Amino acid sequence: MNLDLHVSMDIFANPACRLSDYVLPAACGFEKPIIHGGDYYPYLHGGEAAIDPLFERKPEYYFWRELGIRLGQEEYWPWQTLEDAYDWRIEPLGMTFKQFIAGKAHDTHPLPEKKYEANGFGTPTGKYEIYSTILEKLGCDPLPSFIESSQLQSDEYPLTLVSGTRNRNFYHSQGRQMEYLRKRSPEPVAQLNPKTAKNMGITKGDWMWIETKLGRARFKCQYSNEMDTRIVTGEHGWWFPEDDSIESLFVSNINALVDDNPDICDPASGNYVFRGQPCKVYKTEILQ
Repeated sequence: MNLDLHVSMDIFANPACRLSDYVLPAACGFEKPIIHGGDYYPYLHGGEAAIDPLFERKPEYYFWRELGIRLGQEEYWPWQTLEDAYDWRIEPLGMTFKQFIAGKAHDTHPLPEKKYEANGFGTPTGKYEIYSTILEKLGCDPLPSFIESSQLQSDEYPLTLVSGTRNRNFYHSQGRQMEYLRKRSPEPVAQLNPKTAKNMGITKGDWMWIETKLGRARFKCQYSNEMDTRIVTGEHGWWFPEDDSIESLFVSNINALVDDNPDICDPASGNYVFRGQPCKVYKTEILQ
């Protein structure tokens, strides 16, 4: 909200687009070639575009390349097309992108099994490390440990928020604009133990506010006997495409309740405290 310039490139008019000064149309997965994997997984899969991009849509690669060239980085973007970039990426396999999607990789590069028996694991010791020598070198705790949150429950905020609960009908924030999916999950849901909810005068299906020191977000209460009585969870990624107002992007936005102060973030990874924000919940009768 405080940026001088905000540009989005997407296939749907999502919340980021609503907040943007410029919105560029991106090609969807059927309109561009793809290679996926290799960075985290010991395999690659890919395919050619099913159709050419419609209207003014383009794969994101061309936006980043053109931006890089205008910023004087042309030497780092020698590949004029996305297919050229893919050719370079899989060159170590001894084939082109077209040969790869034609299935040639299966014939020439079968995946080896149990490579660790010959070469060890990809760690400094070559061993499967529970005690991380990399974290130790960086001055961090080399073993998994629990650190008490500096943000503790209080009389004002007696519960702990677990944010980011996934809804299987959606993928992150995608899909709220799709009628079929919204029929399956029409409203944002938060879970409370029935004992906690009843003590606060909240019954199953009631609308309630979850509030931290940063603000509040509205959810429909769902009972869960498996929940600890000190915990409340809230689904992430919610927005309401049927409401054009900027305010609607935040009315049920659980991320807006999570403090990103570096002093309380994880000292090793910098990760936010998604499971330790003190909060309170209370019923709301009027949808504001």
